[in-house]
Amino acid sequence: MTRSCFIFTSKIKAWSVRLFCTGKYGKRIAVIGSGPAGFYCSQTLLSGDQQCLVDVFEKYPVPYGLVRYGIAPDHQDLKSCITGFERTVTSFADRFRFFGNVHIGKELSIAELLCHYDAVVLAYGASEANPLPKLDCSIGNCFSSRDFVGWYNGLPECGELNPNLQSDNSTAVVIGHGNVALDIVRVLLSRVENFQHTDIAEHALEALNKSRLKRVLLVGRRGPAQASFTTKELRELSRVQGLKTTLRGCDLDPIRKDAHQFDRPKQRLFKLMSEMVDSVKSSVDYANERCLSLRFLLSFDKAIGDSQNNLQAIRFVENQLTTTTTTTSSVNCESATVRPTDRFEEISASLLIYSCGYRTVNIEPGQFPFDAKLGGVLTDGQGRVIGRRGLYACGWCSQGPNRILAHTQTDAKNVALTVIEDLKKIPAKNGDIQQLLKNRSDKWISWSEWKNLDKIEQSRGKANAKPRQKVVSLEEMLKLRSLKPLITYMYKLLLTLYNVNHFYFSIHKQDMQECKGEWKDFTFVVVADPQLGLHSTDWSNLSEGKEEMKNAILAINKLKPHPDFVVFCGDFTHAEPYSSAKAAQIRDFEQTVKLLRTDIKPIYVCGNHDIGDKPTSQTLQMYREQFGPDFYTFWVGEVKFFVFNSQYFLPISNMDMHIDQQIVWYENEAEQTDKEQPTHVIAFQHIPPFINDPKEEPMFISRCWPMAFNIPCENKRKQFLEWIRRLKVKKLFCGHYHRNTTGQGDDGLEVIITENTAERSGFRLVRVYKDRIEHEFISSNSI
Repeated sequence: MTRSCFIFTSKIKAWSVRLFCTGKYGKRIAVIGSGPAGFYCSQTLLSGDQQCLVDVFEKYPVPYGLVRYGIAPDHQDLKSCITGFERTVTSFADRFRFFGNVHIGKELSIAELLCHYDAVVLAYGASEANPLPKLDCSIGNCFSSRDFVGWYNGLPECGELNPNLQSDNSTAVVIGHGNVALDIVRVLLSRVENFQHTDIAEHALEALNKSRLKRVLLVGRRGPAQASFTTKELRELSRVQGLKTTLRGCDLDPIRKDAHQFDRPKQRLFKLMSEMVDSVKSSVDYANERCLSLRFLLSFDKAIGDSQNNLQAIRFVENQLTTTTTTTSSVNCESATVRPTDRFEEISASLLIYSCGYRTVNIEPGQFPFDAKLGGVLTDGQGRVIGRRGLYACGWCSQGPNRILAHTQTDAKNVALTVIEDLKKIPAKNGDIQQLLKNRSDKWISWSEWKNLDKIEQSRGKANAKPRQKVVSLEEMLKLRSLKPLITYMYKLLLTLYNVNHFYFSIHKQDMQECKGEWKDFTFVVVADPQLGLHSTDWSNLSEGKEEMKNAILAINKLKPHPDFVVFCGDFTHAEPYSSAKAAQIRDFEQTVKLLRTDIKPIYVCGNHDIGDKPTSQTLQMYREQFGPDFYTFWVGEVKFFVFNSQYFLPISNMDMHIDQQIVWYENEAEQTDKEQPTHVIAFQHIPPFINDPKEEPMFISRCWPMAFNIPCENKRKQFLEWIRRLKVKKLFCGHYHRNTTGQGDDGLEVIITENTAERSGFRLVRVYKDRIEHEFISSNSI
């Protein structure tokens, strides 16, 4: 079994090497960058008649560039091009390869690519922000739009940006009158509910939920006629619920008389702005509401910090518009420039974001002609890089970052056609870059590995009704890249090594067709928190509580009819995993379990005392060696049972891979359950999601925070309850709370919490009928 699993995972890369070494296909082309320009170029290259082989290199472990990290999270429709990109990869899988987490200019040079490929296309976009002149970088809470957009979109290097949105000063200033600036304003001032079901980064959603910002000033250095944002974007912003979008009438007055001369897009924009002025006149009081104010003819002069160098205010210089055109007024001319006056305005603010545009960079100086002022990489106008045979450029890295997606698509396609025509005139080169790359790095990511990560992101998001929940850490991306094959291997290996098949399949795992019309009532027992040693005060009685557990087991043996199995619902012993008392307590626990009748199977549910309040891979391994898997399913007749590890729903660290194993396992089992249509689905986990109500507050255990009597994290609780809802679980049996109680959730869910056996010798008897499930707590002494 182990051997076959490893053969499967290695086939993927061996397969791609074999295909790319044959002479069946045409020329080899490297594309640097997997954003829109890179993919649009690749689509044309692959669909041409030359049967080209295309390798796409990306500096991040994940593809799609600006589409993933630049488009606002509430504009999911603009990301639909990804579907086309994926279709391209699927259609040309034998001629396409992806090398993620490879930084050209560092791991591989342009010269090396030109030696291995018949053509190299630069399509790496514009990744840096234009600086804000005069900005003192030592002043805190001042950010470029590139960094702030990257922060809320999950760009790895922006994950720790940590903007302060909770200052007593509830005013922010955004400099720039483009669509990116409007995106930022919308993110800052929209209700957080608008983003809960998008792919916004989790850290950003949490920060926005706590934000105290109420007012944003959107400031531009030129006038209303020169604004770069579109009517569509401004109208969307004006319709944000609970937001007042206003501007001063005096800013529009100078252009009213000539507004009819504007082109139609500008006329629509002017009309919308005029309506905003009117809205101010009809507004009674919006001092306590969220408000956006559009300001014009102001240029940044200075950021003013407080005694701790945090932003306190921003000083602007007032401008006048000038133009060299004699036929058009300066206030109406789109090409008008600004001239500073001697007047200043100081605006109190706690946050500054400047959106001054993007710029491309030279990824390997000296390898090709580059001039940032002229747009970046210098070409002949058809995509050929000047003075460098075989090297091409398309998209923002050569045209400048001032074009919309449609323009990028056209440019990339035209450059690809130029490449195809040029390659007809030269002989093919031999060799494959993959071996050279392997010798230098083992951290590059293939397309199949990206798809593994993609599935994990979508699975995480699905639990919260989101398209995906982005992984934002480079380290975590690299850990998760081969997770699915790893889960398959580990899952099967655990079943083999820990010999858990005695309860995994032998508990009446029947064919569903055989079960139809042959229902048989049955019972099972829940024993919660045996927790041997709970009240031990010295080494002479490490397994205090053993007698209570023994009495419970003997009473269970007397039940008529005999239960099919007994669920030990977590916390088998009290000692922490590395405690010197742990081994003795586990030995006593196992000896007591052996008192069960041989026809009553033990089922184990992992608790916090079993793997630790702050579990590690080592403590989890110890548990699995002793008790088997920590999450699994089993059947009795037409009833399917789920066992979850509740520790994975707590705020723990360094367990991401194991958490994701349970997520992927759940997704697979949920799909299977939809097909199987069991009569009942019953679940077990140690820590209840809630005690009384799904919306209750966290009930922290003060002496061992972050442990709580319920699942304390709202998002984690919602995720688990969504799992339960999808599986149609009506009964969820838990322990941990050390009391007998029940809570009612949505869709008829009953959370049943059983008192711990260490405190009171007893157990919960559950009777399963075809039309209902009944349960009661029974004292051992009553049998």
